[in-house]
Order: sequence, then C-alpha cells, then structure tokens
Amino acid sequence: MLHIKSNVSILGAAIGYRVDESGFSWTGESRLTAADLLAAESVGEERAADEEARTFLRDLLADGPLAARKVFEKTRKAGINEITLRRAKARAHPRSYNADRPRGESKKPSAGTRQRRRRKLSR
Repeated sequence: MLHIKSNVSILGAAIGYRVDESGFSWTGESRLTAADLLAAESVGEERAADEEARTFLRDLLADGPLAARKVFEKTRKAGINEITLRRAKARAHPRSYNADRPRGESKKPSAGTRQRRRRKLSR
C-alpha cells in the first residue's frame, strides 16, 4: 500500500501486505515508491506493444517493399499506434527509401526553404 498524495503532511512509507491461504497479513515497510510500481507496468506494456509492432512490420514487409502510406494504413487497421510503429521501425532498422527518387539521391530543398535559408544567412 502506497501513500501517493498529501496536502497537509509528508508522505508516509509504503507498507507491504500478502494475501494467501491463511488470509491477509501485513509484511512491513517497503522501499518501493509509486513511481517504481507504475514504471514496471508501463515498461512491460510498452515492450509488448513494441514487440507486436516489430513483428507486424517484419511480417508486412517480408514480401518486399511497401509504400509508407500503405504500411501506416495497415497498422492502423491492426490497432497499432503510429508512434509505436515509428519506435519499432527505429529499433528494427529496416531500410527505407523514397520510391519517387532514385536511391542515393538527396532530397532537394523546396524553393521556399531555400529562400528562408538565404534570408537567415543575410541577417
């Protein structure tokens, strides 16, 4: 049991308990904090979602390249969050490229971007 909020005094120590065949019993003070307990759950859930997204991405791209638009569409339908997919992609390191531009060719800045850069340099 954790004391997580108090407007009038300092937080008290966490106290452990156990429920087993003999019933309920206190186990004494614990060094655990609310952050410790909540972090363990969220990290576990995040890892599971990340692994699911990596597996989905690997299976989806097993037959070859697919347009990013199609990948995002299919992952949305599968219930995978876009942010989770992006993290999974970063960890899986799949090769990605723009199909509209030959490989190795860098993206040329738009006219507006070039104009903003020139203005910034002239200041």
